[in-house]
Amino acid sequence: PCAAAKAIEDSNRKGTVKLYSFDHDQEVFSYIKKGIISTSIGQDSFGQGHDPIIWLYNHIAADEPFPGEFINCRVSVVDESNVDNLIS
Repeated sequence: PCAAAKAIEDSNRKGTVKLYSFDHDQEVFSYIKKGIISTSIGQDSFGQGHDPIIWLYNHIAADEPFPGEFINCRVSVVDESNVDNLIS
């Protein structure tokens, strides 16, 4: 997403092009702060790796059923209203 954000910035298209991204890092946050990236959706990478292992272990070791056929993962949404809380 940052290559697209840089292209928007370099071509002075800020405000005329909406850019939404996926994943969070400090560079994405800086483009949100500048108003070039509108919103970024982040995944819970730790939870996506951790939770299935716990569910599988509990299923094998304790015969617990899985939480469901489809299990929602957590996401976080960052935009100009909350980006300051995440910039380090």
